Amino acid sequence: MQAKWQQIDDWYHGAMGHAFWSVLQHNFAGRFTDASGNFAVQVGPPYAGLLTSLPVKYKILIDHSVQRLGSDYQVVADVNALPLQNNSVDVIVLAHALECVDHRFALLKNCWEALVPEGLLI
Repeated sequence: MQAKWQQIDDWYHGAMGHAFWSVLQHNFAGRFTDASGNFAVQVGPPYAGLLTSLPVKYKILIDHSVQRLGSDYQVVADVNALPLQNNSVDVIVLAHALECVDHRFALLKNCWEALVPEGLLI
């Protein structure tokens, strides 16, 4: 799993990754302005910007690597077993998480259970 995350990190730090990230941030910012609630969670690499445009109270990043921590809202956790309570999260963003985890369906099930009834999985 670590090798997959590293490949993604390396790509995003290159020219193509920077260009793609700029487009993604621009498109993401205007798409989910109607998302509301208290908690938004991003699972995966800590690329800044995806959660910042969401109008929710608390924004949490769950990452597998303590080396990349640098923000007040980051949590180091096993992305194969997210530390989220059922019906507690309004928005979950899976940033490359599905392609890097060992058990994709388990991650999706965990996200589904964590989402509030009107929650968004992006």
